[in-house]
Amino acid sequence: MTSADREIRRIHSEINNMIRCSYLEQTLTRPEIPSFFVQVLYYMMRSCSQPKERIHLYCVATCLVKMGLDIHETVSNEKEIGGQGMRSRQLSVLAGDYLSSLFYEKLADEGEVKGITRLSKAVCDVNEAKMGLYAMGGQREVSWSAYIQLAMRVQGGLLAALARFFCEEEARDSWEPLCGYLMLLHSWEAVSPERMSPWGSVPMNRVRSLAAETLQLARNIRPLEVRHDLLELIQNYVSSPLKEALVREG
Repeated sequence: MTSADREIRRIHSEINNMIRCSYLEQTLTRPEIPSFFVQVLYYMMRSCSQPKERIHLYCVATCLVKMGLDIHETVSNEKEIGGQGMRSRQLSVLAGDYLSSLFYEKLADEGEVKGITRLSKAVCDVNEAKMGLYAMGGQREVSWSAYIQLAMRVQGGLLAALARFFCEEEARDSWEPLCGYLMLLHSWEAVSPERMSPWGSVPMNRVRSLAAETLQLARNIRPLEVRHDLLELIQNYVSSPLKEALVREG
């Protein structure tokens, strides 16, 4: 096990300890830690020469924000029948708020006021992009370029905001778009093709184009050790049809 593996495991352990809430676990399914998200953030902060403990702090705190947002996405907007459905929906909202509040506590305890501001603005931007996607979902015709840009903001907005926060200009030029590409490709990998968008499967030429841009940006990452780990992560976390696109373009 490498030092990076050990540190990522330590990050997971702290997140698990922080989200351990007896009432939450009794009423809702224990939320899953988004491992790919954590690892991309970890490599990005290493690439931007951040201290080890600050990397750990932001991986934990930002993951809590991500998990809170993900729980809110599970809340149904359908009319619930009966009190149990309404109660479940309310608990999901409260659970998402609870996890997000832990991020404030974590960063505030370390005096990371600017980080709180940056992540709070990122959450606003993510939610704004979500509203844009919901509005597009009612349209019969789709602009794939517009859809992909909004989807990248939703999936990678938290990471891109931290790339702007931590990285110098040269590294930022690679990491800011790369975060969006990686998280969007990963989100597509997790669903069947017909669920990749409100209009069904995303055209394969679009997927291949994103794959090519992703690999090009990943190959620009410094230092070499981080680049190697990042490329290995990409290969480990994508499968057909995305893996075929990545291999073809790689």
